[in-house]
Amino acid sequence: MKKRNPWLPVLFALALVIAQFSHLPAAQAISKMKASADDDTAGKETSYTIEFRLDEDFDDGDHIYIEFDDDFEIDEDLDTDDVEVDGDEPDDVYVDDNVIEIEVGEDYDEDDTIEVTIDGITNPDDEGSYRIWVETDNDDDRDYDTVKIREDDDDAEENVFTVTPTSPVEGDQAGYIFSSFDLKSRSDDLESGEDVEITFPSSSMLPDERDVDTEDVTINGYDVSRIDIAKNRVILGVPRRADGDDFLKIEFFRGFGITNPKNGSNYTITVEYDGYEYESKAFAIQPAVVSKDFPVSLSSHKAGAHASYAFEASFGKDQIKAGRQLKVEFPSADMIPDSLSRFNITINGFQARNVSVSGSTVTLTASSRVPSSRVVKVVFTSAANLKNPTNPGTYQLKMTMSGIKITSRPFTITP
Repeated sequence: MKKRNPWLPVLFALALVIAQFSHLPAAQAISKMKASADDDTAGKETSYTIEFRLDEDFDDGDHIYIEFDDDFEIDEDLDTDDVEVDGDEPDDVYVDDNVIEIEVGEDYDEDDTIEVTIDGITNPDDEGSYRIWVETDNDDDRDYDTVKIREDDDDAEENVFTVTPTSPVEGDQAGYIFSSFDLKSRSDDLESGEDVEITFPSSSMLPDERDVDTEDVTINGYDVSRIDIAKNRVILGVPRRADGDDFLKIEFFRGFGITNPKNGSNYTITVEYDGYEYESKAFAIQPAVVSKDFPVSLSSHKAGAHASYAFEASFGKDQIKAGRQLKVEFPSADMIPDSLSRFNITINGFQARNVSVSGSTVTLTASSRVPSSRVVKVVFTSAANLKNPTNPGTYQLKMTMSGIKITSRPFTITP
């Protein structure tokens, strides 16, 4: 009869104990780990906040290891300036591939919550769910959280603001007013000196950069800090007093020199700030129309009386400008005095540079200060001594510029 081995019960019991403990989870020193991105857009460089609770004490000099999924890109030059642990710089930071090792500079107690902020992380190029892991020197296993990356929406957000030209006619020089709109929630607020880039429909709309002034453009009511023009783009510097605003309202004054494009109804303008684009609602430019008949205003309608004459008309796409000649044909040469002074005649508010008379036609030359304009307004003051026709009835004036002749609406002379 064989003797029973006295060690078998002991070995069996030990095997049961080992088997039992082999199913226990590995010890963890952290819990309730959460990860979040400042910007969750695919392909964007951003900062990440990692938060977790300590399940045991954590000492000065201990290390936190944060690993990002392989699809993230970590700045190789990441250092203590790019990382904060509870608002303070850590003692040291080391990057190995997609693992960031952080050495803390103070003691923490069990149940403390630690918040780590890391700059210089570039999101994966594709939308989807990605993991971020955290462990410490005291862990036997890692904890992780999942972040969702959304597709890049750099495409312009449409119909965000309205564009209102102060004159909507083709060829006119006009001011442009952009209605106020909010910046995207993921965008930074306005920062003094940063760029706001505006793309116009055509480079022909924009003036020469040498002719512009910062006083001719405002952002949120304040003069811009600088202006750069490249092809059909205008780059504006955010003014200091708009720093911190979370909205944009832009105005180009007429003096900036924007020239309306040809007539059309589907023009849009795009504004870009902090990597986000905003597209305007469509705005229309009207065709330039030649005045078929223009009204004439007289200070007196009495036959034979001396009177001032004022009239305004459009020559379509053709514009009055400095030095351009304009002819005014009166019903009769008898209406014009023997001596007609240029000081008593204005074109668009400026005294005529020169005046000459031939029969019933007065030829005027626009002042060098007259800005280009599709609308022409001529005023003969009472001091010009024009005299109404001596016979009561209806009469008309004619104006000619650049070969285009237009006729006024009939005006009445009374007894």
